[in-house]
Amino acid sequence: MPEFLEHSGTSWQGQKVKHQRSIVDHIDPRLRVVMASLFALITVLSQSYLSLCVAVGVGLLLAVLARLNLKRTLRRVLAMDMFMIFLIILLPFTTPGETWFSILGLSASKEGFLHA
Repeated sequence: MPEFLEHSGTSWQGQKVKHQRSIVDHIDPRLRVVMASLFALITVLSQSYLSLCVAVGVGLLLAVLARLNLKRTLRRVLAMDMFMIFLIILLPFTTPGETWFSILGLSASKEGFLHA
């Protein structure tokens, strides 16, 4: 397997990071990317809460199987969630529709709120 496809062992801040070998590491990285993309697509297109709960369970199971560092993983998830909350807050102001309320001249639509 090419060296550049493996774990670097260094964080983005230059700290040395230990990585325990796991079952997931034995899977070809290209296949992991394809499977992660397929999992994300199926999850995003899900219409029921049951399927979303199953997706969360599968994600947690895969995180355990991959032996991810809990602290680093939670920090990354928190950073992504903060970005998503920011986008959800902006959605009523960027979706056209019937004005629900205005703040500083920016109109929020009911449709945008319901879509968020």
